[in-house]
Amino acid sequence: MTPVPREARSGRRLLVSAALALALALAAPAADAASLVQVTGFGTNPTNLAMHLYVPDNVAARPGLLLALHYCTGTGPAFFSGTEFRALADRHGFIVIYPSATRSGQCWDVSSPAALRRDGGSDPVGLRSMISYVQSRYAVDPSRIFVTGASSGGMMTNVMLGVYPDVFKAGASYMGVPFGCFATTDGSSWNSQCSSGQRILTPQQWGDLVRAAYPGYTGARPRMQAIHGTTDSTLHYANFGEQIKQWTNVLGVSQTPSLTDSAGSCTRTRYGGTGVQAPVEGISCAGVGHSVPLAGQAALTIAFFGLDQAGPGPGTSYSLAVTRAGTGSGAVAGGPISCGATCAATIASGTAVTLAATPAAGSAFAGWGGACTGSGPCVVTMTADRAVTATFTATAPTGAVSINAGGAAAGSFAADAYFTGGNTYSTTSAIDTSLLSGTVPPQAVFQTERYGAFTYTIPNLAPGSAQTVTLYFQESYWTAAGQRVFDVAINGTTVLSAFDIYAAAGGRYRAIARSFNATASANGQVFIQFTRNGPDQPKLCGITVAAGQTDPDPDPDPTTHTLTVSRAGTGSGTVTGSGISCGTTCTAAYASGTSVTLTAAAASGSTFAGWSGACTGTAATCVVAMTAAHIAGATFTASTGTACRTATGGNSGNFDTTGAVCFTVGTRISGWGCSNMQGRTVTVNGAAVTCSQLPLPGAAPYTFEFSAGSYPWASFYWW
Repeated sequence: MTPVPREARSGRRLLVSAALALALALAAPAADAASLVQVTGFGTNPTNLAMHLYVPDNVAARPGLLLALHYCTGTGPAFFSGTEFRALADRHGFIVIYPSATRSGQCWDVSSPAALRRDGGSDPVGLRSMISYVQSRYAVDPSRIFVTGASSGGMMTNVMLGVYPDVFKAGASYMGVPFGCFATTDGSSWNSQCSSGQRILTPQQWGDLVRAAYPGYTGARPRMQAIHGTTDSTLHYANFGEQIKQWTNVLGVSQTPSLTDSAGSCTRTRYGGTGVQAPVEGISCAGVGHSVPLAGQAALTIAFFGLDQAGPGPGTSYSLAVTRAGTGSGAVAGGPISCGATCAATIASGTAVTLAATPAAGSAFAGWGGACTGSGPCVVTMTADRAVTATFTATAPTGAVSINAGGAAAGSFAADAYFTGGNTYSTTSAIDTSLLSGTVPPQAVFQTERYGAFTYTIPNLAPGSAQTVTLYFQESYWTAAGQRVFDVAINGTTVLSAFDIYAAAGGRYRAIARSFNATASANGQVFIQFTRNGPDQPKLCGITVAAGQTDPDPDPDPTTHTLTVSRAGTGSGTVTGSGISCGTTCTAAYASGTSVTLTAAAASGSTFAGWSGACTGTAATCVVAMTAAHIAGATFTASTGTACRTATGGNSGNFDTTGAVCFTVGTRISGWGCSNMQGRTVTVNGAAVTCSQLPLPGAAPYTFEFSAGSYPWASFYWW
């Protein structure tokens, strides 16, 4: 029997249950207000949730209200006794609802279609009833209602903010996933793609899922705090970043942090503001698994909510500030605001102000940010200080749009713009541009870059117009093929798959370009997405988007193309084909359309590990169609003398430890581990590594070689 990693087993116990419910119900107090009291008959409750209520002795005159949601297998009373929210309620005078899911497994419904739409009839409806019930019995401040939860409760926190944005002012999700990530339509409550961190969407796609939960809603959206451990194997850490993408998009703020600091032993990032109550806050805890909140983190959440401060009294006023942004111009008006001239005002608490944006000639209104989202009328209810951003963009530009990725303006290339995500890096090394044809960008374009998981959205193009997208690259870090491999998609269509800059350019510090025909979307945009597909992140030096479509072949001579073969790895061998005999002859020119068959042969003491670049897979032969210039890489690894078998099916392998063993895994590996491997030698693609070490050396396929051991069995597993 194949051993199952302990974290995977515990994750199933924690989260695999019947439908994950999406609502918490509210309850009324009994005579002893300082104890946890069960409430029944609190209102509409389609999934038979249970409700417990905690009202502290020093409850405020206009108290805040917190909905606190337990994890799978938990209960409201268990969350009451096992977290710090009760003590914080005693200190600050707010009320806490502790609901319980009563289905098998005691998980909340965060997956069914009913749970993911407003008043859909599942858990969220019962949870909303609990809040209404408390509001009918206490003078709860409607501007101070919040929700938090851990694991399944953190997932439900995202759901409640999506379906009831008019109820909650903020939420805090511990070990959660984005709204809609766990969605299913087959009656199942489990989404493995989401739990394993494999559901990756653009910020716009995540935001659209939230907006679709309550169609037509144009009011303020709740703020979000996300807390996650980097080694969480139950709800993968990748979901932390996806939540940040979703809620920065929903709230209309940049994905670039406004502030980065520490929160205890964890790293905190704030988006859209630097204060304690920024629109979005992320807390990332290095080396922590599925075990937050840590001690003291509940207090960080209460401060993010503002429940550690006294609520507003009679006669309170708040400030409304309007900012205009973007490449265009326009005016914003409503109530006392007339911006241009008057962009800030003090307004009585509870006042609803409707703002309208009017673009100037040559500009278009792109949408709201801050306290408003979307592009319709902006209604701001003054229950706190509010900031609104109106973005205006210049209408259709003339000529090409050229961007220096990660850098300042250079020649015809504008300073970096239109991006979401990623980081920047620069080099002073000279870049060889001899492989480029036509107009060559300045050196400064190739000496800067944007790297990581990022996108570019080029706006203001004629809807449906034909465009040519040219991407410029150079590899300034790695000195071998197979170290940086990534995908590029334009408007959702993959145009570069497993792209390796070093292999394509034939070396380091060599500029290359790739051009593609594209069609501007219905809203006049070209969306370019860069996704990791190997050991290191994507990177880009520059972009040009020009009207019209051309032959995207970057070769200066359309009648012949160059094929270059490179060899890599710890072993040795040869690659041969018509015109190619590498060792000796590794580059040859071919007539356009020629098919070249390459054959890899390992030398004695080595094995052929696989192809990269224009060839893929582990078969000894590869056929390259010469419709463009190509580079094919062949990797050879030094052999231990152990026959290597190809892993097929499943994601684990068991073996007798009395002898050495070798496995070849042909697919991309996101993570791996070993059992009973104490004192073993593990070699991956010819390099000695520690079990579970990431990134893996080289690129897929991966060859794992293990020496003999003393235990009766051993295994390794990957995903």
